[in-house]
Amino acid sequence: MATPTYDLITSHTVSSTAGIAFDNISQDYRDLIIVVTGKGAFGGLGCQARVNNDSASNYFYVLVEANGTQIYSGNGSSTRFLFSSSGAFDTGANGIWILQFMDYSATDKHKTVLTRTNGDVTSGRGLDMGAHMWANTSAITKVDFYAGNFATGTTIYLYGVAS
Repeated sequence: MATPTYDLITSHTVSSTAGIAFDNISQDYRDLIIVVTGKGAFGGLGCQARVNNDSASNYFYVLVEANGTQIYSGNGSSTRFLFSSSGAFDTGANGIWILQFMDYSATDKHKTVLTRTNGDVTSGRGLDMGAHMWANTSAITKVDFYAGNFATGTTIYLYGVAS
């Protein structure tokens, strides 16, 4: 079996509070990895995204969160991906978000996303892990991150995983 490689497709450094969009994502890979390194912009927002402009209530999640003294868990549905908890990162706190979109270009199954986040927080939660599903069989061609989730200087990298 060949060793998978990560190819940097593109990156974006946040320069304002405008939303961040990865459009026309290449369908040449098996998985997508999105890595966000930087700071949260507003306490309580976490990392939120929407794919293919879909605003229906067909995003489902299971999250486990910890802060060193307590463990939280939850599940639900939404009109967008909620990749980390609402209290995961304080305003200006350093964080890293890693999102793996599996079989993102397949058109015969719902899409699954595994997430890992870790942040330097003064309150709230510092570690999140989650499993997410977009209940749609369309190939993912666009990922939009919500405006204001990340502070200026945060960088978002989009990788394709070649197998």
